[in-house]
Amino acid sequence: MNGIAYGGGCEITMVCDIVIASENARFAQPEGKIGAWPPLAAVRLPSLIWKARAMEMMLTGEPIDAREAERIGLINKVVPPEKLKDAATEMAKKIMRVAPLSAELIKTTVDRKIEDMESVIDATAMLFSSEDLREGAMAFLEKREPVWKGK
Repeated sequence: MNGIAYGGGCEITMVCDIVIASENARFAQPEGKIGAWPPLAAVRLPSLIWKARAMEMMLTGEPIDAREAERIGLINKVVPPEKLKDAATEMAKKIMRVAPLSAELIKTTVDRKIEDMESVIDATAMLFSSEDLREGAMAFLEKREPVWKGK
């Protein structure tokens, strides 16, 4: 994120798994100032940051800077504008080290598409029978980078 993320732009950050912003970024939910409301923010924002802070953002519509957005947990990291692309690339490389099946299960569970223990057990059993888990274990033992297949 590099610039102004007001209204829908701020709501887009709420559906991202990871957000890296430049020091120039600003975030706000100003819909109430024009008689509207932020439907996605009203549902999602209180579960991402402190409820009281979410209410303040939505009820006042006042913007916050990138450092404050990081402090309250709306975004992950703040970097100088000229380092934004490098920071995003670095994060992507770190994420790519994770097995695709593992990443999928993490995202599915965090996004609450898996809510009950039976589904968690089934997903764990599937993962434990995967080629990727065997590859990950062998790569660890052999002190090498794993080669993921997504199977």
